[in-house]
Amino acid sequence: MGEEVGFPTQGELIRFAFRFSGVLPEKQDASLARGVTRDNVRRAIDRLAMDDGKLEENFERLLRMLGEMVGEHVEWPPVHQALGDVLGSVLEDYQSLLANEGTFLTRRETVQWLIRDRWTSLVATTLAKSAAQWHPSVFLPMRPAGDTWFLPDFDGTGVVWPMRKSLDWLYETAGVSRTQFHYPGRDAEESDSQRRRDLENAENWASGRSLPSAPALRHSLQQALTGRPEGLAGLNDPSKLQCVQAVLFLARGSTAIWQTIVAKHGTDFASQVRALFLRQWRLLMTEMAKVERQIAREARAHGVAPDHPDLRSDVFQGWAEETRYRSDRAQQELQTHIASTGRFPADSVLQQLAVDHGELALEFLTHSHRLGRLHECPPHFAEAFGEWDRLRQVDSHTFEDVDAFAARLREQGLAEILCWMPPWLRFIRAYRAGDHEQAWSSIGQAYESARYRAGRPQYEIVNQFVEMAAKRGDAAAFRRGVHWARYIGLQIRWIRDAPLTRKNLQFAMEFLGRASYGV
Repeated sequence: MGEEVGFPTQGELIRFAFRFSGVLPEKQDASLARGVTRDNVRRAIDRLAMDDGKLEENFERLLRMLGEMVGEHVEWPPVHQALGDVLGSVLEDYQSLLANEGTFLTRRETVQWLIRDRWTSLVATTLAKSAAQWHPSVFLPMRPAGDTWFLPDFDGTGVVWPMRKSLDWLYETAGVSRTQFHYPGRDAEESDSQRRRDLENAENWASGRSLPSAPALRHSLQQALTGRPEGLAGLNDPSKLQCVQAVLFLARGSTAIWQTIVAKHGTDFASQVRALFLRQWRLLMTEMAKVERQIAREARAHGVAPDHPDLRSDVFQGWAEETRYRSDRAQQELQTHIASTGRFPADSVLQQLAVDHGELALEFLTHSHRLGRLHECPPHFAEAFGEWDRLRQVDSHTFEDVDAFAARLREQGLAEILCWMPPWLRFIRAYRAGDHEQAWSSIGQAYESARYRAGRPQYEIVNQFVEMAAKRGDAAAFRRGVHWARYIGLQIRWIRDAPLTRKNLQFAMEFLGRASYGV
């Protein structure tokens, strides 16, 4: 990503999802059934990246396609569901941020903030909640020992990636060495060139020098199990094999994600994020153990099995409500302390809050402060918002003060960050003056500049863009604005939550083409 200010685009996000899952093979593969090819998937991603057309529909179609392709490699239902839950929660948060939270950071810096201060906690929480729907003996019963097998290990000598851990576990589970797993009966001449390539690939994957696609990883496992009449420690059992495939898929995806974090943001940042995730994950697992004990007690009391879905749902819901209550109370006390003292609580106060409301609640409230700010707010940023708001109220049809404001933003280094402000102010002046040509030109600039930067002000900007498109009879621009609004959860006048049918769009366009609103 470049240094442009803003959130990553939806096209970038969906590309990340496909890349990290590894489901697109280097060539046509059985996992790309039903007429799907690498090229038509990539064309669909490119269309989405253009931010044109039916964004919500196109995005959902790609997500369904991704889910189906992941399902070819993760057949163990609890894990497949958990992956969907995690991706869904991240995308929901992303769309909410686009609509409600602006950013003054570059895309690279914004991604750093998203990873550490938003999505690490979100992924840990969502994964824990998804796993809690299943009895622990069912979620992923066959997996490496410990709670860090899906995380990298950083030390002074290098990195041990999750891919290495999962492959070593696989060989240990099978009871053979890496060589005998991928090249059984290896001879001195290495006469089997395919087996030799399989072994070389596995060595590269374990070292982190390269990563396989998900189809290549699955094919390697199938090749290793083919032609072994004695089997490998029961790996030919379908349920065990599904668990192994899920472990390898998770480890491959985790390795891809962490390698990208290291490459883009450095080992120190990656180590900090890993420590944060592990701290929160262990707190969550402690809570989940309490929930399991409560489920066991309730199961005995009611004479049902502890994996009964209604029982598990009821107990977990009770825990979630109690946790939410404790978190709200902790947040109130934290805010009261800050308001009365003008500073963040000392460690002794935080320790007492943890005793009163639970360590989990306090961790999720305070981890960003504990780790420190990643980036400082730019100088004059708050003042610029105040000046912009004042200029909005000025009853004038001229642009001199707006041009002067734009010049100050340039001088203060805020022109890129707040690039949507001057054209929006020009739109307001032109709209009030009845100059629809100038108004259209200005609102178009504001709309394009605001989408991945401005946050909440987009509600007005997008509605005004759609209105001006209607007044000009520009149906393509009208649909583009409406679909963007629907994608990030904004409502458009005269459409609101109605289906985006041709009839509904035509009605709204005709009405907005005649209507006038105060700006």
